Amino acid sequence: MTNRDKRLKLFKETEVVVDPFAFMSAADDPELQKKFSIKAAQTHNTTAAEVEFSRLRAIDRKIRLGYFLNGFFNHGTMILMESQLKMHDRDQFEVFICDYGQANDQKGRQRAEVAADVYKPVADKEIVGIAAIAHTTASGALRAGVPVVTKIGKQFAARVASSLLHNVGMEELVASTPQKYQALALKPARDPAYLAGVQARVKNGIATGPLYDT
Repeated sequence: MTNRDKRLKLFKETEVVVDPFAFMSAADDPELQKKFSIKAAQTHNTTAAEVEFSRLRAIDRKIRLGYFLNGFFNHGTMILMESQLKMHDRDQFEVFICDYGQANDQKGRQRAEVAADVYKPVADKEIVGIAAIAHTTASGALRAGVPVVTKIGKQFAARVASSLLHNVGMEELVASTPQKYQALALKPARDPAYLAGVQARVKNGIATGPLYDT
């Protein structure tokens, strides 16, 4: 049994509450993610009063959109979200932001507050983040026309890059095993003609596909 298998065995047997976000980068195991998420939710002490909005109910014909996040500060995903928040049709939608991150004066949070119809800070706790790669980084790379190679996994955090590639028509850059991933990563590095072709198809996928069609 490898050290990794031993660690997974301990995780499966433990009854200790493990932060599901921190665990996300430790193993690609949806069942364990579910286990730790349920335990974390059961021990969370947030009350309904902490997240209750005092604003009166919106016009019935509007759809309420809620963003419950702790990421309203200066980072790549927030930059992408700024335009999204502004583009909601306010005749059809009302935007609620529930911010459970640490209070800050960064422009990312300030812009989110301005863009929302209702902005509500609900906590002042430090939430442990995850060491996830190929999410915002992959999105930015593709938008710049840089090919991205990834191995698809089982859980959400291990499938974001493959979803991005699917939406630019570049499923050929998604590997299903570590061995295929290694071969796929080496191919464009060793074959300039193939790399040039991939770069052209990525740019075409960005221009014509649904990924950035906003």
